[in-house]
Amino acid sequence: MSISYSHFTVPSISLALLLSTVSIPFSSRILDRLKQRREQQQQKLLEQITILDSSLEQDTSSSQTEKFIEQLHQILHSSRKIANPEFRLTVLNTIINTYDTTDWLLGKVINRVKPQQKKSATKLLMLAVHLAQMLGHPYLVEKTIIFTKLANYWQRIGEQKSALQLLAAGLKIIEMIPGAEAQARLLVPIAQEYLNLQQTAQAEEILTKSLQIAQQINSPDEAAQSIPLEAIALTYIRLGKTEIALEIAQSISYLYYRANVISEVVRHLVNINQLPAAIELAQKIEIVEMKGQRLLEIAVIYANEKEAELASQVFNIGLAAFSPEQEPAKGNFIQSYAKAGQLDAAYVAASQLQNPEVLAVTLGILAIEYNISGKIEVVEEIVAQIISLIQTTQAVEPMGSLSSIIGNAMAAKQYKLAFDLLLSVKHPNFLDKSAWIVIVGEAAIQAGEIELTLQLAQSLEPSYVEARNLLLQKIALVYAQTQQMERALALVEQIDNSGSLPYQIETLALIATVNGKTESSDRLLTQAIANAKKLELKSQALALTIVARELLKIANQQLADELLTAAIQLATSEPDAAIRESLLLKMEELLMTAQQYLAALQVLQANPTDYQESKLTSLVYLLVENGNEQIDVVSIYQQIKNPETRTSGLISIAESYIRQQKHRLASELLDLAFAAAKTIPGEESRVWTFGADPNGFPTSIIEDEYDRGSSLEKIALLKAQIGYYQQAVHIAQVLEDQTTRDRLLTKLAEYKKG
Repeated sequence: MSISYSHFTVPSISLALLLSTVSIPFSSRILDRLKQRREQQQQKLLEQITILDSSLEQDTSSSQTEKFIEQLHQILHSSRKIANPEFRLTVLNTIINTYDTTDWLLGKVINRVKPQQKKSATKLLMLAVHLAQMLGHPYLVEKTIIFTKLANYWQRIGEQKSALQLLAAGLKIIEMIPGAEAQARLLVPIAQEYLNLQQTAQAEEILTKSLQIAQQINSPDEAAQSIPLEAIALTYIRLGKTEIALEIAQSISYLYYRANVISEVVRHLVNINQLPAAIELAQKIEIVEMKGQRLLEIAVIYANEKEAELASQVFNIGLAAFSPEQEPAKGNFIQSYAKAGQLDAAYVAASQLQNPEVLAVTLGILAIEYNISGKIEVVEEIVAQIISLIQTTQAVEPMGSLSSIIGNAMAAKQYKLAFDLLLSVKHPNFLDKSAWIVIVGEAAIQAGEIELTLQLAQSLEPSYVEARNLLLQKIALVYAQTQQMERALALVEQIDNSGSLPYQIETLALIATVNGKTESSDRLLTQAIANAKKLELKSQALALTIVARELLKIANQQLADELLTAAIQLATSEPDAAIRESLLLKMEELLMTAQQYLAALQVLQANPTDYQESKLTSLVYLLVENGNEQIDVVSIYQQIKNPETRTSGLISIAESYIRQQKHRLASELLDLAFAAAKTIPGEESRVWTFGADPNGFPTSIIEDEYDRGSSLEKIALLKAQIGYYQQAVHIAQVLEDQTTRDRLLTKLAEYKKG
């Protein structure tokens, strides 16, 4: 073979032959470089798919569909050029997925296609088909699945002929695939696609064949035969041939798949209004939850048709199906009937429940549904029963019935019911009561139930002062946001400064700034400062910090600095070390949660404990990462005594500077990190072991990333990365272990070449 160029002919030479004429080291380097380049191309294409998928999710208006089609076309075109069958399959799996029935990227794009975009969508699908056709013999199963899915996409854009051609191609491939299990599993989706295309005769022919093959499967794993038999039976149900489906069900050994087929036949009978036959068959379902669900649906149909007696009969058949050990499932059955509007029957049935937890939750659902229907007298009766049931340790524990009942009430937006139940619980083990009051209150406020929450907050006992203050504060802020300032300020008077925070002063400060800087901001903040100065030391420090935080929101930097300095002085003057540290931590938290990081840094620097050192490095990193240039990183790190903390922190900030292209600053910090790393005590390379097997060998072995050797390696590599090769070599030479040193020098040499 030769390649012709207009005036001369050049012999075609393979890359392997060309490389064989050069030296082995040189050819090896070329091959390595080509391999690296190909891997980079592949990684880039996969990243493009991820980005495209994310963009698709964000484009809710579908305005960018044409652009997405073009981008995906370009990705597939580039993938086709890469001579790597495994990568082609990876790309196809990433945009289609051979293991999931839901639509992935390509399917989601096709779903958006409008008539005017059909031409470009056709080109895209043709390219996807071509890429799939390039898959060789080891990938026949995946190829068949992809062909079947692509046939479905062709059908969605109205190209029936192309869909049928792909399905026919898939059938031919299956003939080359060994193993009855694989063939049976692959044939059923193709039959289903023929059904989608109204090709009933062809679908039945394939189903018959797949059934014959599935019956030949001989495996110790019950699912191996049961899964394809279930799929075949479900497809026969789609054809309306329920007798065949039931016959197949009898040969399915795996209980779940057998029960599911019978359950789906019952559903089909219900859909065609064959209710007596459906009731009779439903009773043969061997999984009680499935049986209950089908019978429940039939009972609801009868109830809606005003056939109360028939509804009661079917519902009672369902109830009788549950054994005493299946009380939770029985409770769900009764709850579902209540949610379907059959409250009185469900209420009577609930009296059969023996498990107090299940009964309480079921009664909770009934209370919610009766409340929605306006039958308040019945609600009060049920709540009284619930209260007697939830006064136990089990009921009030985090996973107990009370949390379920309250969660259900909140989901149904029945906040008064949730409040009533909460306030009725007297069990001493219910330690989260205050937290639950706040959770329900916040949800109610969010839903607009302001007055209900206000009444609750004002009625709370003194022991719930924290919850009371928090809820009143949130309501006051809602009033302020909606320009009801008089009501907001009136609520401030009802809030006190007890609890974990000086809430009254915080509320006043928050109201002052909730709408930004307004005419009343300065007046209210001045009042908050005056009130703060009347408090005892601990509360005063927190109050001044809060006001400083709010002043920073409206850019009053000078006064904020003055107040924060005063707050820090008050906190650090506390003689008790434990109280002092707790106070400074709370001040820091108040500023951090408001993202006032520079102010938080001031507080942290006033509290130089070992625990604070690691927090200090994290905060400095956060400030640098966000481009804040007002901090003196060097002076801050000079305060850090722990060499591991100092080294790792400096390295992290240097990496941040490298990302920001500030190489000189990065290099300076790496010099400081180098000096700190050399002082890290212990062995150069440390390994931590945890646990031991029966023979005494460790079960977990973890290399220390912060030991001296690891730190020096990282510093050297970063130095080389930003162009300081000789300095990197100098750092590497400090390593004591020759193997580690030689390995690092080899890595550094790559940077020198670059």
